[in-house]
Amino acid sequence: MRKGTKGINRSLLSSAIRVAKATHAAALFVFLDPLKEIAHEGFPKGLRVIFVTRRPRVEIEGLLPPGLTTLIQLPKIEMTRMGQIKTAVVLALSQKLIQL
Repeated sequence: MRKGTKGINRSLLSSAIRVAKATHAAALFVFLDPLKEIAHEGFPKGLRVIFVTRRPRVEIEGLLPPGLTTLIQLPKIEMTRMGQIKTAVVLALSQKLIQL
């Protein structure tokens, strides 16, 4: 049985949350651009969820779960996936959303 994109995204997010809980992570980065929706439940208390996007804020406002609105907007330039991750982490550090 094949899962659709929606099911795969839900499974990936669920797995990421489990790993974050198990490792006592302080924050979880969620890249919004490929998502059309996000389950508004399942984010544990005490885990900072940082959403990352290249899209304009008005375009993704409906995706953000209530109370979870920490958003990093990446520049619209060509980057590899690792480049996007590195840029998001540097921006989060510079905005004091996370610390080393």
